[in-house]
Amino acid sequence: MTYSILGWDATKGDLGVARQSKFPGLGSLVPYGESEVGAVATQGFGNPRHGSAGLMLLKCGATPQQAVDVLLNDDTQVHKRQFALVDRSGRVAAHTGADLHTWDGWAGSSVGRYCVALGNGLASSNVVDQMVRTFEASRASLAERLMPALESGQRAGGDIRGQQSAALLVLRRNGGYGSLDDRHVVISIYDHEQPIDELVRCY
Repeated sequence: MTYSILGWDATKGDLGVARQSKFPGLGSLVPYGESEVGAVATQGFGNPRHGSAGLMLLKCGATPQQAVDVLLNDDTQVHKRQFALVDRSGRVAAHTGADLHTWDGWAGSSVGRYCVALGNGLASSNVVDQMVRTFEASRASLAERLMPALESGQRAGGDIRGQQSAALLVLRRNGGYGSLDDRHVVISIYDHEQPIDELVRCY
């Protein structure tokens, strides 16, 4: 039971993912990205290969929707998967498998301008809708749009089981340590009673 938001910054070209879950350590499982290519979030009964393969498809010129179609065609457990992609132009696509609608809580996604929010086990569709609205209403840096989006999702009810872990990944060409890599912001809260607050504090 997780909710995430993926976004693109049209000004700087940053790409990023932020997420929260009542599950430990999802920062190592959910977000994937490559600067000037795209970002991917995999959740539900997630398939980590969707992260690496999704990025490769985007790098080879596929649109996010084409990437979704290819990934689903090569997966026998599509009914258990939930994932989304955003590319270097801000185009997005998402998939929510049929089984996720039978779990406790709401499951689905919401698309906005240069962003997509998705989740399962949520209080309602308002969780992802509020995340998109918060992202679209801000002109701050990408990290400072993604974190408030998570906060608004939590205020809207979030994961019905509660909170445990959170993560933020923002990619910028030469934006990492010593301008020697592209990991501009990488923060993962493994296990905390208030992981979003702790994510903001660490940022």
